[in-house]
Amino acid sequence: MLANNKQTATGTGTATTTGTTGASTYLKAIGWLLMTIASLIFGIYSLRIYNYNIHKIESTKNVGEGFFDIWFKPYHTSSLLKYICFLLHVIPGGIVFLLSPLQFLQKFRTNFLTLHKWIGRIIFINVIISVISSFCLLLTSKMGMGACLSTLIFGPYTLFCLYKAYVTIVKDKNYNAHREWCIRMWALCFGVFYMRILIGLVKDLFYEKEAWLNEEIAKKLFTIEFAVGWSTACLFAELFIRWTRQKVKSI
Repeated sequence: MLANNKQTATGTGTATTTGTTGASTYLKAIGWLLMTIASLIFGIYSLRIYNYNIHKIESTKNVGEGFFDIWFKPYHTSSLLKYICFLLHVIPGGIVFLLSPLQFLQKFRTNFLTLHKWIGRIIFINVIISVISSFCLLLTSKMGMGACLSTLIFGPYTLFCLYKAYVTIVKDKNYNAHREWCIRMWALCFGVFYMRILIGLVKDLFYEKEAWLNEEIAKKLFTIEFAVGWSTACLFAELFIRWTRQKVKSI
Protein backbone atom coordinates (compact mmCIF):
# COMPACT_ATOMS: atom_id res chain seq x y z
CA MET A 1 0.00 0.00 0.00
CA LEU A 2 2.78 2.46 0.95
CA ALA A 3 4.75 1.42 -2.10
CA ASN A 4 1.79 2.08 -4.36
CA ASN A 5 1.24 5.48 -2.76
CA LYS A 6 4.89 6.29 -3.19
CA GLN A 7 4.82 5.34 -6.86
CA THR A 8 1.70 7.43 -7.41
CA ALA A 9 3.25 10.43 -5.71
CA THR A 10 6.45 10.04 -7.71
CA GLY A 11 4.52 9.77 -10.95
CA THR A 12 2.51 12.88 -10.14
CA GLY A 13 5.67 14.80 -9.28
CA THR A 14 7.30 13.81 -12.55
CA ALA A 15 4.25 14.89 -14.52
CA THR A 16 4.14 18.21 -12.68
CA THR A 17 7.83 18.82 -13.30
CA THR A 18 7.49 17.95 -16.98
CA GLY A 19 4.47 20.22 -17.30
CA THR A 20 6.30 23.08 -15.60
CA THR A 21 9.35 22.62 -17.81
CA GLY A 22 7.15 22.55 -20.91
CA ALA A 23 5.38 25.75 -19.86
CA SER A 24 8.73 27.40 -19.16
CA THR A 25 9.99 26.43 -22.61
CA TYR A 26 6.90 27.87 -24.30
CA LEU A 27 7.21 31.10 -22.31
CA LYS A 28 10.83 31.51 -23.32
CA ALA A 29 9.99 30.74 -26.96
CA ILE A 30 7.21 33.33 -27.00
CA GLY A 31 9.46 35.84 -25.25
CA TRP A 32 12.23 35.27 -27.79
CA LEU A 33 9.81 35.65 -30.70
CA LEU A 34 8.41 38.93 -29.38
CA MET A 35 11.90 40.21 -28.61
CA THR A 36 13.08 39.27 -32.10
CA ILE A 37 10.18 41.02 -33.83
CA ALA A 38 10.79 44.17 -31.78
CA SER A 39 14.54 43.98 -32.43
CA LEU A 40 14.09 43.65 -36.18
CA ILE A 41 11.63 46.54 -36.31
CA PHE A 42 13.86 48.82 -34.24
CA GLY A 43 17.02 47.68 -35.99
CA ILE A 44 15.62 48.50 -39.43
CA TYR A 45 14.31 51.82 -38.07
CA SER A 46 17.77 52.68 -36.72
CA LEU A 47 19.43 51.93 -40.06
CA ARG A 48 16.94 54.12 -41.95
CA ILE A 49 16.95 57.30 -39.87
CA TYR A 50 20.32 58.46 -41.21
CA ASN A 51 18.07 60.08 -43.82
CA TYR A 52 16.59 63.42 -42.73
CA ASN A 53 13.20 62.94 -44.40
CA ILE A 54 12.73 59.37 -43.20
CA HIS A 55 13.69 60.35 -39.67
CA LYS A 56 11.22 63.24 -39.69
CA ILE A 57 8.38 61.12 -41.09
CA GLU A 58 8.96 58.29 -38.59
CA SER A 59 9.27 60.66 -35.60
CA THR A 60 6.14 62.55 -36.55
CA LYS A 61 4.22 59.31 -37.02
CA ASN A 62 5.37 57.88 -33.68
CA VAL A 63 5.48 60.95 -31.43
CA GLY A 64 3.61 63.76 -33.17
CA GLU A 65 4.11 67.04 -34.98
CA GLY A 66 6.94 69.25 -33.79
CA PHE A 67 8.97 66.64 -31.89
CA PHE A 68 11.48 66.08 -34.67
CA ASP A 69 12.14 69.79 -35.20
CA ILE A 70 12.91 70.38 -31.52
CA TRP A 71 14.80 67.24 -30.53
CA PHE A 72 16.08 65.33 -33.58
CA LYS A 73 16.59 67.91 -36.33
CA PRO A 74 19.85 69.21 -34.78
CA TYR A 75 21.42 65.78 -35.30
CA HIS A 76 21.08 66.30 -39.04
CA THR A 77 21.61 70.04 -39.45
CA SER A 78 23.67 71.58 -36.64
CA SER A 79 27.13 70.41 -37.76
CA LEU A 80 28.87 67.70 -39.77
CA LEU A 81 30.63 66.41 -36.65
CA LYS A 82 27.36 65.97 -34.78
CA TYR A 83 25.79 64.22 -37.77
CA ILE A 84 28.75 61.83 -37.96
CA CYS A 85 28.40 61.05 -34.23
CA PHE A 86 24.68 60.48 -34.81
CA LEU A 87 25.43 58.03 -37.64
CA LEU A 88 28.03 56.23 -35.50
CA HIS A 89 25.39 55.85 -32.82
CA VAL A 90 22.33 54.68 -34.76
CA ILE A 91 23.86 52.55 -37.54
CA PRO A 92 26.00 50.32 -35.30
CA GLY A 93 23.04 50.21 -32.90
CA GLY A 94 20.81 48.99 -35.71
CA ILE A 95 23.30 46.25 -36.57
CA VAL A 96 23.34 45.12 -32.93
CA PHE A 97 19.54 44.90 -32.88
CA LEU A 98 19.40 42.90 -36.10
CA LEU A 99 22.04 40.35 -35.09
CA SER A 100 21.57 39.84 -31.35
CA PRO A 101 18.41 37.68 -31.27
CA LEU A 102 20.21 34.85 -33.11
CA GLN A 103 22.74 34.64 -30.28
CA PHE A 104 20.03 33.57 -27.84
CA LEU A 105 19.14 30.39 -29.75
CA GLN A 106 20.95 27.44 -28.21
CA LYS A 107 20.63 25.28 -31.34
CA PHE A 108 22.18 28.08 -33.39
CA ARG A 109 25.06 28.40 -30.93
CA THR A 110 25.60 24.63 -30.91
CA ASN A 111 25.29 23.93 -34.63
CA PHE A 112 26.91 27.11 -35.96
CA LEU A 113 29.52 27.86 -33.30
CA THR A 114 31.94 29.61 -35.66
CA LEU A 115 29.19 31.88 -37.00
CA HIS A 116 28.05 32.54 -33.43
CA LYS A 117 31.58 33.68 -32.56
CA TRP A 118 31.85 35.97 -35.57
CA ILE A 119 28.45 37.54 -34.92
CA GLY A 120 29.57 38.06 -31.33
CA ARG A 121 32.67 39.91 -32.54
CA ILE A 122 30.58 42.11 -34.83
CA ILE A 123 28.17 42.90 -31.99
CA PHE A 124 31.11 43.62 -29.67
CA ILE A 125 32.63 46.20 -32.03
CA ASN A 126 29.33 47.87 -32.88
CA VAL A 127 28.26 48.21 -29.24
CA ILE A 128 31.54 49.97 -28.44
CA ILE A 129 31.14 52.37 -31.37
CA SER A 130 27.49 53.12 -30.55
CA VAL A 131 28.09 53.73 -26.84
CA ILE A 132 31.16 55.93 -27.31
CA SER A 133 29.39 58.02 -29.95
CA SER A 134 26.48 58.51 -27.53
CA PHE A 135 28.95 60.11 -25.09
CA CYS A 136 30.00 62.53 -27.84
CA LEU A 137 26.36 63.42 -28.51
CA LEU A 138 25.93 64.30 -24.82
CA LEU A 139 28.21 67.31 -25.29
CA THR A 140 25.45 69.18 -27.15
CA SER A 141 22.40 67.34 -25.79
CA LYS A 142 19.31 69.38 -24.86
CA MET A 143 17.53 66.48 -23.15
CA GLY A 144 18.38 67.62 -19.64
CA MET A 145 20.64 66.63 -16.77
CA GLY A 146 18.65 63.51 -15.85
CA ALA A 147 18.94 61.93 -19.28
CA CYS A 148 22.63 62.85 -19.54
CA LEU A 149 23.43 61.47 -16.08
CA SER A 150 21.60 58.24 -16.88
CA THR A 151 23.67 57.85 -20.05
CA LEU A 152 26.88 58.47 -18.10
CA ILE A 153 25.89 55.70 -15.67
CA PHE A 154 24.42 53.05 -17.92
CA GLY A 155 26.71 53.68 -20.90
CA PRO A 156 29.89 52.71 -19.01
CA TYR A 157 28.02 49.83 -17.40
CA THR A 158 27.18 48.55 -20.88
CA LEU A 159 30.87 48.63 -21.78
CA PHE A 160 31.71 46.89 -18.50
CA CYS A 161 29.22 44.11 -19.28
CA LEU A 162 30.78 43.81 -22.72
CA TYR A 163 34.26 43.57 -21.20
CA LYS A 164 33.14 40.89 -18.74
CA ALA A 165 31.44 38.93 -21.52
CA TYR A 166 34.72 38.99 -23.44
CA VAL A 167 36.96 38.04 -20.51
CA THR A 168 34.74 35.22 -19.26
CA ILE A 169 34.75 33.47 -22.64
CA VAL A 170 38.24 34.25 -24.02
CA LYS A 171 40.30 34.09 -20.82
CA ASP A 172 38.26 32.12 -18.29
CA LYS A 173 36.35 29.80 -20.66
CA ASN A 174 33.40 30.20 -18.30
CA TYR A 175 30.44 29.72 -20.64
CA ASN A 176 27.72 30.33 -18.05
CA ALA A 177 29.29 33.58 -16.84
CA HIS A 178 29.75 34.66 -20.47
CA ARG A 179 26.06 34.02 -21.13
CA GLU A 180 24.99 36.05 -18.09
CA TRP A 181 27.12 39.08 -18.97
CA CYS A 182 25.83 38.95 -22.55
CA ILE A 183 22.26 38.99 -21.22
CA ARG A 184 23.06 42.05 -19.09
CA MET A 185 24.64 43.82 -22.04
CA TRP A 186 21.71 42.99 -24.32
CA ALA A 187 19.19 44.15 -21.71
CA LEU A 188 20.85 47.57 -21.73
CA CYS A 189 20.80 47.68 -25.54
CA PHE A 190 17.21 46.44 -25.82
CA GLY A 191 16.31 48.96 -23.11
CA VAL A 192 16.78 51.69 -25.74
CA PHE A 193 13.73 50.27 -27.52
CA TYR A 194 11.80 49.35 -24.39
CA MET A 195 12.20 52.81 -22.82
CA ARG A 196 10.44 54.37 -25.81
CA ILE A 197 7.41 52.17 -25.22
CA LEU A 198 7.52 52.98 -21.50
CA ILE A 199 7.70 56.74 -21.91
CA GLY A 200 4.96 56.70 -24.55
CA LEU A 201 2.65 55.07 -22.02
CA VAL A 202 3.67 57.50 -19.25
CA LYS A 203 3.13 60.50 -21.50
CA ASP A 204 -0.26 59.32 -22.72
CA LEU A 205 -1.45 58.54 -19.19
CA PHE A 206 -0.22 61.61 -17.31
CA TYR A 207 0.51 64.39 -19.80
CA GLU A 208 -1.17 66.25 -22.64
CA LYS A 209 -0.65 65.27 -26.26
CA GLU A 210 1.72 68.19 -26.94
CA ALA A 211 3.83 67.62 -23.80
CA TRP A 212 6.96 66.93 -25.87
CA LEU A 213 6.80 70.48 -27.21
CA ASN A 214 7.21 71.95 -23.71
CA GLU A 215 10.94 71.85 -22.99
CA GLU A 216 10.68 71.53 -19.21
CA ILE A 217 8.07 68.76 -19.35
CA ALA A 218 10.03 67.03 -22.11
CA LYS A 219 13.18 66.99 -19.95
CA LYS A 220 11.22 65.33 -17.13
CA LEU A 221 9.94 62.74 -19.58
CA PHE A 222 13.43 62.10 -20.92
CA THR A 223 14.69 61.59 -17.36
CA ILE A 224 11.95 59.03 -16.70
CA GLU A 225 12.60 57.39 -20.06
CA PHE A 226 16.35 56.97 -19.56
CA ALA A 227 16.57 56.35 -15.80
CA VAL A 228 13.51 54.16 -15.27
CA GLY A 229 13.80 52.46 -18.66
CA TRP A 230 17.39 51.30 -18.19
CA SER A 231 16.91 50.47 -14.50
CA THR A 232 13.93 48.21 -15.13
CA ALA A 233 15.70 46.61 -18.11
CA CYS A 234 18.61 45.74 -15.80
CA LEU A 235 16.21 44.38 -13.20
CA PHE A 236 14.52 42.17 -15.76
CA ALA A 237 17.92 40.86 -16.89
CA GLU A 238 18.83 39.85 -13.34
CA LEU A 239 15.48 38.13 -12.83
CA PHE A 240 15.82 36.27 -16.11
CA ILE A 241 19.37 35.18 -15.25
CA ARG A 242 18.23 33.80 -11.90
CA TRP A 243 15.25 32.08 -13.51
CA THR A 244 17.40 30.26 -16.06
CA ARG A 245 20.78 29.97 -14.29
CA GLN A 246 20.44 26.38 -13.02
CA LYS A 247 19.15 25.11 -16.34
CA VAL A 248 22.08 26.17 -18.48
CA LYS A 249 24.72 23.51 -19.06
CA SER A 250 26.72 24.94 -21.95
CA ILE A 251 26.75 27.46 -24.76
